[in-house]
Amino acid sequence: MGKQRLTFLTDFVEAITRRKRAGEAETLKALSHPAPERLIAACSVLMGRIGDASRVAVAEQALAAYGDLSDDEKRAFFAHLRDDYGVDADAIRSAYAA
Repeated sequence: MGKQRLTFLTDFVEAITRRKRAGEAETLKALSHPAPERLIAACSVLMGRIGDASRVAVAEQALAAYGDLSDDEKRAFFAHLRDDYGVDADAIRSAYAA
């Protein structure tokens, strides 16, 4: 994962989870990215190790970002899920055959 993407993910989670503690400027900066980028970042965060309260906040943002996607962006998002989080069909077939 590139340093810039990791920084965005970190800023994204921090801004969402400290919305009440910090100024709105940090939250708005993290949430100003395009919806597809916010959604992919949120999914990446959700697959990691975060606390329950943070997970709820990030999931809310993921759902909000998904709601902002066009039909083409939704197809691209599901392709991303398939490609980055999907199973290896050949590995499953090999394991089954063994």
